[in-house]
Amino acid sequence: GKVSHSTFESYKYIHYEFVRDLLETGIQCVSDVDKALMERWLTHLYSVRKNSVRSMDKKIRAIKDLFTWLVDNGFILCNPISDDFYRPRVIYRLRKVPSQQSAMELVRKSARSNQNAVY
Repeated sequence: GKVSHSTFESYKYIHYEFVRDLLETGIQCVSDVDKALMERWLTHLYSVRKNSVRSMDKKIRAIKDLFTWLVDNGFILCNPISDDFYRPRVIYRLRKVPSQQSAMELVRKSARSNQNAVY
């Protein structure tokens, strides 16, 4: 499918970073990448480079898509980031919930302003 320009650029950088890291560890062929290596890479991203869980999740998706493409096009036999691959859980924080008193005040203000509205 089509991806946005910003997603394409982001994935391109993530792929570059991944290949650079592979070369630094001595991996010369993408078919030598396995699940254990991927887990070590993620540990490195989190503990050494201090990537956030959200950044790591984005990188996993980008690398998984790369490996899916490599499998689909016959470059490698299997994807080391299979569907059961551990992905860090992204926690979405909710905004602070207003107190009942401040919520009621907001409703009162809205009701007053609607009384003065001309329809």
